[in-house]
Amino acid sequence: MAGNNADYDDEEFHPEIKLPASFVGSQAWSSEQMADATALSCKFGKPTFFCTITFNPDWQEVWEYLEPGQSASDIPVIVA
Repeated sequence: MAGNNADYDDEEFHPEIKLPASFVGSQAWSSEQMADATALSCKFGKPTFFCTITFNPDWQEVWEYLEPGQSASDIPVIVA
């Protein structure tokens, strides 16, 4: 059906649009993060520990970085 792009994901529908690695969450950013992690493992060996952190988007430390009207999910760098 013409005009209906629900059957296409954004990358398929607009293949000429590529977000740079400076855009947090883009494919290029993800690839760069993975390459950095791999390089660290090659230099220092496999990790000894795997740490996880519990996160609450209502923490005061999170709200200090948000502009009025923003939510914690609008700025993934501070929550991930």
